Amino acid sequence: MALSSSQSSWGLKGHSGAAVQNNDIEALKQAWLNEKFSPHVLIFEDALVARVSEDVKEQEDVVAGELDDGATFMTRLKQLELERVKYLLRSYYRTRLRKIEKFCMYILKNPVVRTRLSPAELEYTQRYVDLMAEHLNESFLNGLPEKLRDLTTQDAEDDMIPAPNFDTHVFCKVVDTIGTFQLDQDSSVDLEEGELYLLPFKPIRDLLLDQSIILI
Repeated sequence: MALSSSQSSWGLKGHSGAAVQNNDIEALKQAWLNEKFSPHVLIFEDALVARVSEDVKEQEDVVAGELDDGATFMTRLKQLELERVKYLLRSYYRTRLRKIEKFCMYILKNPVVRTRLSPAELEYTQRYVDLMAEHLNESFLNGLPEKLRDLTTQDAEDDMIPAPNFDTHVFCKVVDTIGTFQLDQDSSVDLEEGELYLLPFKPIRDLLLDQSIILI
């Protein structure tokens, strides 16, 4: 997915006239992988997505002009790379959207989780839940006992909200050495920079949120 270092010679220009930043593309790829393998929705990478989207739009205009003047081999290569970056952006959005739809009520019931969504995602989530509630009410919920009609019921007795499985295990890579890390009351692990681990998600989720680890 990443733009290769050789692409700087193609004249790829983006944000503020600078070359499209390979590190932004790598960061977006990692954001997508983190989102793909995390059981719950992560913080929306708004600044990163905005930069990449703007650069792609600017470069599309440049490539369109070059195609009007007659396509060259390098122009075709630039066009191909742009399509790959756009695919990565779409994959990032789609991955988040799948989790948002699956855990929509859980998200709306948790203020901390709601802050991880973009304004557009939050608006979509609310509309999605409203439409689902309207459909279910018309279908069968109105015939249930009152205490079972609320789609957002969540307690020890009757949990109607699908929630992420925090007990799942994930493969992760340590960005910076953390040292001895307590997984639970009885076990710990030494987390060293660059090393790969298969660990339960629940105890390490804060390490992912603060970017001390990445998922692979």
